[in-house]
Amino acid sequence: MCAGREQPEVVKRFFEARKRHDLEGELAELHEAVVWDMSNSRSPYRGLYRGHDGFRQIRREAFEAWADVRREPQAFIEIGEHVVVPMRGRNRGRGGIELDWTAASVYTLREGKIARSELYQSPEEAREAAGLSEQDDAQADSS
Repeated sequence: MCAGREQPEVVKRFFEARKRHDLEGELAELHEAVVWDMSNSRSPYRGLYRGHDGFRQIRREAFEAWADVRREPQAFIEIGEHVVVPMRGRNRGRGGIELDWTAASVYTLREGKIARSELYQSPEEAREAAGLSEQDDAQADSS
């Protein structure tokens, strides 16, 4: 487990590497036994991807299918051992079609690395999965 504010920083470094299309930089932030959980996805990439090889596979499949994939994190919300990241994205297909989307992921860290990523279709689902109830969310927003 990471201490204090270090958890969001690990996830931020991962997204910075992702924005640069720096696979080695992304892998540097992932635990060797990472589980990339896309089982809630509505995309063809639905499933579980394990370890660095699994991450390489999902990344390769996404970049083969799309000419451009952009993910913009909207926040890095630390909830216990998790970091919730609401995202907006835009994918551009090889034929020019564009797809705008929103989603959120819950990142769980172990030994200073991302050990699990779980995709959700909405930030609310991700917050709930990470243990933040709507009541807690409202209280956090009012402080």
